[in-house]
Amino acid sequence: MKKLRVSDVVTIKQIKLWNLGDIITIKAGTGVGKSWLIKNILYAIAKGENKKILMLIHRSNCTEQFIDEISRDGKSDVIDIKTYQKLEYKELKSYFNDLSEYKYIVCDEFHYFMSDASFSKTTDMSFDLILSQSSAIKIFMSATGDQMKRFINDNKGIETVDYELPIDFDFIEDLSFFHNDETFDMFMDEIITRNEKAIFFIQSAKKAYELCKKYKDYCLFNCSKHNSDYYKYVDRTKIKEMLKNERFEELILITTTCMDAGVNLVDEEIKHIVCEVEDTGVLIQCVGRKRIQDDEDKIHLYIKVISKNSLGGKETQLKKKIHMANFLKEHTVKEFIEEFPRQYGL
Repeated sequence: MKKLRVSDVVTIKQIKLWNLGDIITIKAGTGVGKSWLIKNILYAIAKGENKKILMLIHRSNCTEQFIDEISRDGKSDVIDIKTYQKLEYKELKSYFNDLSEYKYIVCDEFHYFMSDASFSKTTDMSFDLILSQSSAIKIFMSATGDQMKRFINDNKGIETVDYELPIDFDFIEDLSFFHNDETFDMFMDEIITRNEKAIFFIQSAKKAYELCKKYKDYCLFNCSKHNSDYYKYVDRTKIKEMLKNERFEELILITTTCMDAGVNLVDEEIKHIVCEVEDTGVLIQCVGRKRIQDDEDKIHLYIKVISKNSLGGKETQLKKKIHMANFLKEHTVKEFIEEFPRQYGL
């Protein structure tokens, strides 16, 4: 049976029905043509209309891969690629963000607005800026954007035009859970012995680097360029080649979640994905970095469980944030800051 693609649901006929100011949401798994739709069908429509497309990305690795692809295909005449963070920087500096030239604003992996909000205090700036573009059609795409869609519908009171494809996980051959960091070494030894390729997603750059250093003859290390302590150990030439070729030549890629979205790895030799990721949305995005080629292309997935102590700590933090939020609802900002000095970032 042919696998359903985004272009089977979001057809040219559907796109022609969109009106300026509309907000479109597309929920679909990885590798089913969300970006292909923009780079091919929407590109052709916009070019015929003599209009432009702004595509917003939230990871630098992904941005580089997209820019290379758009440039290689000769489509930079219509499609501009920027990061959400660039818009936010200009908003912070009170620079004018002029988006009036774009008829279509595409928010790729739009779960970014909530998932990155846990450590970034500026995601609302780009979100509000995009929503304010009444003369543009806004297209929000993600496999894990349910929370943001509810926020747009319920909190903002905005109706959206929604498209959804069922997410298929049949490519997972088997799923295993593990508890201890020592298991990373066991996986490494087994994968090296089998001579099978693998990706390790590890939340801590320090932990990822230490593991990579221990098995340096077999590994490629990657982390965010904003992590100054460990980015200096990243072989930027090899990472650039990986993004360009959509595959890595080493046996094992060890990366932080800086590669959790948008990056394509088209390599049937990748047989194992190991994840130390607490957020289920990020987990789904990490697994989706390997682009499945056919029904025979499958992976073994290993997920580290969250300990009871960690869950207890998260529960305590959430209760504190809820208490602070409720206090703010009933008091002035001045009273809030006096009650919670140096803790006012929710």
